[in-house]
Amino acid sequence: MSQRRGVDGEKPQMVTLQPGNADGVPKVAARVPWGLIALVTLSCVAMVIITPVDYAWTQWLVLHNNGIFSNIIGRTMFERKLPGAGDIVIIAQAVIVVLFLLSWARPHAFKWLRAWRPRLGFMFFNGLVTEVYFIHSVKWIWGRFRPAAVLSGGRQFTKWFELGPQFIGDGIFHGSFPSGHASVAFSLMTLAYVLAGTGATRAQRCLGWMLGALVLANSVAVSVGRAMYGAHWLSDCVASVAFGWVTLHLLFFSGLRVPERCRLADSAGNSEPSPAWWEMLLAFNAFCVALGFWGCGIGLRALEFGRCIWLAFLIPLWLALMAFGAMRLRRLGLFAPFVEQSAVHREDVSHEQ
Repeated sequence: MSQRRGVDGEKPQMVTLQPGNADGVPKVAARVPWGLIALVTLSCVAMVIITPVDYAWTQWLVLHNNGIFSNIIGRTMFERKLPGAGDIVIIAQAVIVVLFLLSWARPHAFKWLRAWRPRLGFMFFNGLVTEVYFIHSVKWIWGRFRPAAVLSGGRQFTKWFELGPQFIGDGIFHGSFPSGHASVAFSLMTLAYVLAGTGATRAQRCLGWMLGALVLANSVAVSVGRAMYGAHWLSDCVASVAFGWVTLHLLFFSGLRVPERCRLADSAGNSEPSPAWWEMLLAFNAFCVALGFWGCGIGLRALEFGRCIWLAFLIPLWLALMAFGAMRLRRLGLFAPFVEQSAVHREDVSHEQ
């Protein structure tokens, strides 16, 4: 038995170390991640299917555009327009961020949020990785023209796996690949995973499955609407949902190990087992990795276009930033066995005492 002090100063909890190796860390039997394998397989199949019909199907949707439907899908009240289909998702994401911050900043005033810290932290971190870091870094590197510019403006069509002709050296542009709207529409799948994967009752788990089905249906509707509007190729949307789903699944079960952390928090009296502001630290270092990736991509594209060559000389700095962020993520315990995260936390607490 070893003693662990609660991160909020509550009464120390007793943590039992299971038999394991010489360091007292239990051995974890490796399990085949069938869910992840299935998602990766389905994602690859979907991209293979959409690739040869991407241009034709998107063109057909543009020609059969229902103005009312596509406008509702694309508009948002945050751009001083009428409310759109995605506004409720954006508001839900804002509420999640506020609750996550309150769960750490005011733990005694909002004790009911303690048990939800691992869940809220997962939704917060996944949203940044999939909706901000991935979408915006890849858009600027890929430089793919949107359907409206290709079908009516005579611009060059490129497949989703080909780098487009747009380059940052020519000025600010809004690339087509991947789709930010589709990624945002799919973002509430995190809540579906939380309810289905950590729900205490059968009703909560069933609610999670039903919410997941609604999120998928909404993602399909948003994808069709954006294609009709000429803002995205269908492959842009399929790729966004596929990447978001694989990343979400990976973070939930392996990266942040949400189910294990929730069980430990519940057994320890709703005391969060991770270091304070853990997901915020992960988010900062993941931003370093994403920024370094973006800088390297822009530098390589500068060499490809033969313009703004000075961007290529910054590649070593971007690589160093990526390495720094990756090492910090490893040190913080991202994708480490959960027992290692707990051991690191106990070590930090012992130093503080």
